[in-house]
Amino acid sequence: MKRSYDFGWSWSALNGHWLVALLLISLSLGLQLEFPHLWPLWFVLSVSGLICFIGGIILRTTKHLKFALLPFVDVFRSENDMVLDAGCGGGRTTLSILKVLKKGRVTAFDRFDAYYIEDGGKKQIENNLKIAGLSDRVDIVQGDLTEMPFPDSHFDSAVSTHVLDHLKDKKKKSLEEIYRTLKPGGRLLMVVWVPGWVTFSLANVFCLFLSNEKEWRKMSSETGFTLRDEGYFNGMYFAVLEK
Repeated sequence: MKRSYDFGWSWSALNGHWLVALLLISLSLGLQLEFPHLWPLWFVLSVSGLICFIGGIILRTTKHLKFALLPFVDVFRSENDMVLDAGCGGGRTTLSILKVLKKGRVTAFDRFDAYYIEDGGKKQIENNLKIAGLSDRVDIVQGDLTEMPFPDSHFDSAVSTHVLDHLKDKKKKSLEEIYRTLKPGGRLLMVVWVPGWVTFSLANVFCLFLSNEKEWRKMSSETGFTLRDEGYFNGMYFAVLEK
């Protein structure tokens, strides 16, 4: 029997939203019964619990590879591209790239230290590639996106999903490194979290501290990229940027 892919999400990461939702709704019901005059508070708790529950549903879809298919139109130069997966984690994006790229190679690059992924994702991507029979087409490299060990103009194209938005004040530096390692004319497909309803269901008010679309355009332009396409994918913002 074919083994299932494992993208490394821990039990607490997958179920945390539902546990919080259960707690908030329980508190809301308790307040409603004991202190009905505090209806604004228990109403807010109920809505927050519902939002957390929806966020849990959205998060659990990340267990399935079919939700990792990406808008790859006009990203690759040819079917023989050498592609950088910048922040590969457990390998969802790497496998998605290889569904489209039939002959090229992928360099799966990550620090492999994410606390919400078991073992940081390195064991998961190795096992997932074995299951898919694609280990011979992927080079797994460990390192920091702000200082990558690759020469200038090394990759034909690059993809980075749900990573750059996590880097706080190092977002632009990472964009500069990806720009440096791309060949002239090479393109980056970037998928990031921005403030919105989907990210609110996942991160609540913390999503308001995320960079918005305008800020990503500004950072990309200042790095030297030209915006070729943009839109939304599963509630997240994507941009196709060209060197």
